[in-house]
Amino acid sequence: LELEEGGFADLDRDMRSALAELEARRLDIPGTAERWSKAGLASRLDWFETWLTGSIRAALLPSKERTRNIRGLYSLLARVQKLKLELSTSLNMQMAAEDLLIETETALAS
Repeated sequence: LELEEGGFADLDRDMRSALAELEARRLDIPGTAERWSKAGLASRLDWFETWLTGSIRAALLPSKERTRNIRGLYSLLARVQKLKLELSTSLNMQMAAEDLLIETETALAS
């Protein structure tokens, strides 16, 4: 497993940091996409799929706090699942990761 080398805690910390920076619109999207495409993209997509599923569940619960855009979250979930299927193709993974990050930034901002 890819996670054995760096550990889940490192991946979790890195992904949460990237999401926070995306939400604040401060993430270096091209640089992050390049880094993700070169190492651990499958693990990052697994993490992101799990996070999205949890976020969708949380958004469905009654709450007084601001909830995320459910439609945007479902769209991102579908995109992540599609990208996971495309990992073994000749798709340009850096461009695909960059597109996913841009879509995520847009969804988190709405």
